[in-house]
Amino acid sequence: MGLTQTDIADLIGRHKSVVSRELKRNTNLGGTYRSVSAHQRADTRARRPKAAKLADRNSELRTEVVSRLRKKCSTQRISPTLN
Repeated sequence: MGLTQTDIADLIGRHKSVVSRELKRNTNLGGTYRSVSAHQRADTRARRPKAAKLADRNSELRTEVVSRLRKKCSTQRISPTLN
């Protein structure tokens, strides 16, 4: 089709840097982009273990947060008070 990265970005409503990163991340050694392969790699990356959240590693913090949530405090009110 012969579209530039900027043309593609305009068509999909994204910034051209998003298209550039996607191509860089998912172009094979031969320089070809395959959407099916890119999607499979994205699924694999999404399934990798994520770093534990702070509340998961700190039981005291978790207890405090859960207690406040049960009292119907919003996360916006809880967050600034935690040190």
